[in-house]
Amino acid sequence: MIKCKDCAEFYIGKTYRRLSQRIKEHSNSDASALTKHAILMNHTIDFANLQVLCKDLGHTRLLLKESVKIEELQAYRSLNGNSGSCDLALSWC
Repeated sequence: MIKCKDCAEFYIGKTYRRLSQRIKEHSNSDASALTKHAILMNHTIDFANLQVLCKDLGHTRLLLKESVKIEELQAYRSLNGNSGSCDLALSWC
């Protein structure tokens, strides 16, 4: 979970790669919801204080955990804009 330093907005995501690489991609991409928010609102994203909410080596379990956290924390109302990688009404992703 990555938060904005200037407001209550936040983003929940997953990665299979090194976290530092994924953060670099978010901070350098105009397509990233984090970058879009920072530019549009003239805010600063707090990349230095992100929170790891879950870990898993299993691909499907990681997708499911991401979706559960997005739903649980209502990140779809914040910067995520969607409910995650899995439809939680299904038993699989």
